[in-house]
Amino acid sequence: MQELDLRSIFYLLLARIKWIVAAVVIGAVLFGGYTALFVEDQYTSSAKLYVKNVSQDYNANAATSSNLTASERLAKTIRVAATTNTTLREVSTQLGGKMTAGELRSAVSFSQTEETSFLQIMVTHADPDLAQDACRLMANASAKAFEKTGETGVATVYEDAQVAVKTGPNTMKTAVIGGLIGLVLAVAIVLLRTLFDNTVRDKDDLRMRLDIPVLGEIPSFDLAVKGGAKRG
Repeated sequence: MQELDLRSIFYLLLARIKWIVAAVVIGAVLFGGYTALFVEDQYTSSAKLYVKNVSQDYNANAATSSNLTASERLAKTIRVAATTNTTLREVSTQLGGKMTAGELRSAVSFSQTEETSFLQIMVTHADPDLAQDACRLMANASAKAFEKTGETGVATVYEDAQVAVKTGPNTMKTAVIGGLIGLVLAVAIVLLRTLFDNTVRDKDDLRMRLDIPVLGEIPSFDLAVKGGAKRG
């Protein structure tokens, strides 16, 4: 097995640069093309809940930092309550079975803006109208599920489900990933082929491999005869 230093690797890859660039282009085209042609578009609708740890009859000026921290904790409770089998089955029924409880669990996500009492609910689906309907129902169901927990606090729908917007797939991102995979594979193949290549090309190569002196070298030449033909 050959030993390669950084300089050798650099010149080795430089000598194969066309082959490596071709691998990068092929990887990008394959991954990007597959995504563009065969991966369904995804649409996401979002709604916002406002969560506070004081009752609606409580003085509004009581929104202190401790209340904000408590609201963040309550938001986590909502996430758990909203994704129980009972809640998801109820929403599935309201959707007329267009999405199962399992599909809803995979499609819904939650995001809380730091240092606020807002909890964003998002639903992603290939059908934009279904994504919006599911998001609206999930927002209402989440607020009701929170009430059933008995926690001291209030969760209300602050912003209804918005019209779903396209969020995927990201063809460019996939193409870049494909190009990187092509690059890694091309470099790996070049290095492995070189490392496991036992061909002796010159006296320096022989000396490096066997660590023995070279006593002589037979030159490479051709014997030409009349008419331009070569005689071995």
